[in-house]
Order: sequence, then structure tokens, then C-alpha cells
Amino acid sequence: MDGRLSSCTTSIYKDAGYQTPVNILLRTELKYKGSQTMRKQHVSWLLVFVLLSVRSGLGRESGQSTNGEQYVGTYSGTWDGAGTGNFELTLEKVKDGGVTGKVAVTTDGGNYTADLKALSFDDKKMNAKYDFPLDPSAGSEVVLVATIDGTTIKGTWSLRPKGQETEGAKGTWTVTKK
Repeated sequence: MDGRLSSCTTSIYKDAGYQTPVNILLRTELKYKGSQTMRKQHVSWLLVFVLLSVRSGLGRESGQSTNGEQYVGTYSGTWDGAGTGNFELTLEKVKDGGVTGKVAVTTDGGNYTADLKALSFDDKKMNAKYDFPLDPSAGSEVVLVATIDGTTIKGTWSLRPKGQETEGAKGTWTVTKK
């Protein structure tokens, strides 16, 4: 039906004070189309909000992986377990957007530095591995597991044969960002 004809017909009946089936049908159709349009707008705004929330990282508290760039810096502290000493952790940003690291450790058996061979972050959790340089013939590695709380990183370390779960020695470590 042509919109001009229906509005003209409606106005003739309105002027006469009658409620015609056409008038009632038009009102119902307009109400339906209005609520449908409004519903589409609500769904559209809800979708935009959800997408922006996901994009802005509001779900970060749910344990999403990060690349660790927010933790870049030098941290200094101590370790203990099968002895005690100083422990320094340096996390550096690399060109591809990831993070690499190294440690400098003082021990009763000698001081050493080592590059991290594996480094990963899962929200505020850090996991790392490096080859133990004081006994290269044994093929041992040190595994670090830690939690990051602001500028402090605390965790455990374990010395084990590469690729195995059997621990030869273990302890704790704590460092604070310089």
C-alpha cells in the first residue's frame, strides 16, 4: 500500500472520529517496527560494548597470557635453599615484541651469569629456565617459577637434569625492581 494513500485514508477516518482496521493496523505496524528498530539498536550497542571490553583487556584478570613487556627491567634480591646468595634478574624487550632475560647469581661455589633459555608469562605468573653453568658436564638446568606482585617477583627454583622433573636441589628467591 502506498504510504501517502494510507496516511490520507487514516486522516479522513480520524477526522470523522472512527477507528478503522487500517488505522489500527498502521498503528500496530508502526509500534512493531519501532520496537524492532529499538531492539536492533540495543543489540548493536551491546555488541559494540562487548567488543570494546575484550579489546581493552577487561578480561585480563582471567589469566590471559601476556608477552611480559610490562615487567621489563632489572630486579635485585636474594635466593636460598642449598645455600644463599644474591640473585639479579634482567628482563629486556626484544625487537619482535617479546621479552628475553638473564640472571646474575652469587653462590658459595662461585658466581655466574646465564641467559634464560625459556621465558613465559601467564598474567602475573612467570616461568623460566636456564642452563646451570657451574656444572656444564652434568647437563643441568635451573627452573624458575614465580609470581609477580607490583615491583616484586617471588618464586621457587629447582636444579634438575635437563628435560626431567627430578629435583637435585631447590629453594626460593625474591627480587625487587631497581
